[in-house]
Amino acid sequence: GAGSLVKQYWGIGWTVDAVEIDPVVVDVAAKYFGLRPKEGRVFVEDGRRYLEETTERYDVILFDAFGSGSIPFHLTTVECFAAAKRKLNPGGIVVLNIWSEGWKDPIIDMEFGTGAMTITFTPPIILNFPSFTAFSAFFQLTATT
Repeated sequence: GAGSLVKQYWGIGWTVDAVEIDPVVVDVAAKYFGLRPKEGRVFVEDGRRYLEETTERYDVILFDAFGSGSIPFHLTTVECFAAAKRKLNPGGIVVLNIWSEGWKDPIIDMEFGTGAMTITFTPPIILNFPSFTAFSAFFQLTATT
């Protein structure tokens, strides 16, 4: 997106790598929202491909690509979660930011089901932030490595 999460996490002292598929979004984040290189490295490529090819390992991998009307299917697969799990440091976590229309939304069941096939829940932490018709749920899937 506009780099708000990069800025927030950098602001509390984290080292941040972000992956964005659309170079225009990266340009807009820098030009209009003040995202600076010192706040985090931004890789312009597909998130799943990045996970499959990077040699980096992470304490936290946050998926923030699940908008209410545009779910990238290839980021919802067992293979994608397995790639994320391989890139975690011991004790690392995978977090999903999912916009949905309540807890009965099929995307919630799909993501929990796919994640459960790949990542051990110990237990999930679910935070939701109500809005008018939808909410954003952060799911923490703690991986056993």
